[in-house]
Amino acid sequence: MNLNITLKPMKYTAKTLNEIHHKIGKGHSRTFSSDFGDGLTKFSKDDTVRVFNLHKVNAKYKQERHTKTNKEKGFIKGQTKKSVLVREGQWIAYIYDFDVAMLKALGLKVTQNTRNFTLTKNKK
Repeated sequence: MNLNITLKPMKYTAKTLNEIHHKIGKGHSRTFSSDFGDGLTKFSKDDTVRVFNLHKVNAKYKQERHTKTNKEKGFIKGQTKKSVLVREGQWIAYIYDFDVAMLKALGLKVTQNTRNFTLTKNKK
């Protein structure tokens, strides 16, 4: 049996890893369960499991080379480089909320790793 599910994730961005973890875990706590795996669940009710993928985008710089000219010698290669920040570095998190009842009914188990998650068949 093949089951195709298209999930639309929530997207959070932040400048630091601590800031992105704070945004992801706001109102949630870490949960370990043999039925549906581990992830983040809400404090108020445990009907969904939140898992995430983290992606780091490094800062991008553009270097400009300054050149000097001399009348007697002609063109002299430039020695100084100036770095200009084009894009700042950031962390991007794609967050998925899975329903616990759906995971149990399909016999799936979700496991949260450091930067990504895995969805596997439950061995029960």
